[in-house]
Amino acid sequence: MQQNRILILGAGEGQVPLIKRAKSAGCYVIVVSPNGNYPGFAYADECVYADISNAERILDVARELQINAIATDQTDVSISSVQYVAQALDLPCIKCTNIDNFRYKSLMREICQQNGIPTIRFCSTNDVNEAISFYNILFAHKAIIKPVDSQGSRGVTVVQTLAELQEAFPIAQQYSKSKNVIIEQFVEGQEIEIDTIVKDGQIIGTLVGDVHNFTSENAFSAYERIYPSMLYTGTELEHIKTINETTIKALGLMTGWAHGEYIVSKTGEIYLLEVGARGGGNYIGSDIVKTMLGVGTDDMALNTALGDDSFYQDIYNRDKYCAYKCFYLPEGKIVSININWEYFNQPFVLRHNLSDLQIGFKTAKNTDKTSRYTIVVEADSKEELRLLLDEIPNCLDIKVSNQQGLQSVIWK
Repeated sequence: MQQNRILILGAGEGQVPLIKRAKSAGCYVIVVSPNGNYPGFAYADECVYADISNAERILDVARELQINAIATDQTDVSISSVQYVAQALDLPCIKCTNIDNFRYKSLMREICQQNGIPTIRFCSTNDVNEAISFYNILFAHKAIIKPVDSQGSRGVTVVQTLAELQEAFPIAQQYSKSKNVIIEQFVEGQEIEIDTIVKDGQIIGTLVGDVHNFTSENAFSAYERIYPSMLYTGTELEHIKTINETTIKALGLMTGWAHGEYIVSKTGEIYLLEVGARGGGNYIGSDIVKTMLGVGTDDMALNTALGDDSFYQDIYNRDKYCAYKCFYLPEGKIVSININWEYFNQPFVLRHNLSDLQIGFKTAKNTDKTSRYTIVVEADSKEELRLLLDEIPNCLDIKVSNQQGLQSVIWK
């Protein structure tokens, strides 16, 4: 039997589970990513250095290397390229009426408005003066500026004055391929996450989790995500699921999976923050979705690429509890590491990236999600899950040296 030749877009930490799955399935794995120190390259049979958002370039690579499958996971920037190549070469792929609806935040907002879905007030523009005009009509002068087409909270800033807006606008543009920026009214409330699996237009799996964010205003990242939701149950939870289902269908996902983030305002309105037609990063898709719904998005991506959709029959809500806990390190140089490896090697720890820590490593300023360290745990009850999460800080001590002296781990 001929060996499958699969093109996997992305070599970052989030793509490693998919790359490993493809290797274990006997595929010849070609990993495409910009050149850099990305862990996925180490597991590939062949590496190609290219911009994974450049669909035409990826199509050229696919034809040249005679691939018969293409996939990605846990990244937004390559979704359009995967669908473009799959359609050009008649390869299996998720089914979506317009994948850009999940790629561009401005399109998400417009489609929600058109379908009567509650929508955060927004303006999409490449003109700072237009952004200023919009900002001046907001009821409360607190807004978020972000690129329309980036990921990992890169280039995202909260602004509360015109001066801050003018400073943040070009930063957001730097992270946007199109140089377009979206400015949105800031909504106070509780963030939640929803992972959704769709088959032939029907929702067959939904996972709602609570998001607890770091206090650093512009990090836009969670120190904990807990599944299933402890904050919303009963009719409130069903209403959240209904809003999500309406949104996913309006955006045109017919068969595939999505990772969405919403916010429940202090007055009870539910607004979409953003949603991608992919698995959630930080091992949400590969580990947490698998624990809670039976199949991980790395498995979904691989099997879809190989033309096997039987995994949809295996989706079900498992009676489990799962969470991740994250931490940042201060800016400086790591001078000591003390880790209780006995704890982190226990079966309830599904995954972590603590092995990347090294004495002497220089840590940068934390401006987005990408510099976090993560531990994923599972439990049989919410009480047990809470105990596991609370024990993690007791099992890890890292010191960073900087101008302020010795600094410890940032847990919240």
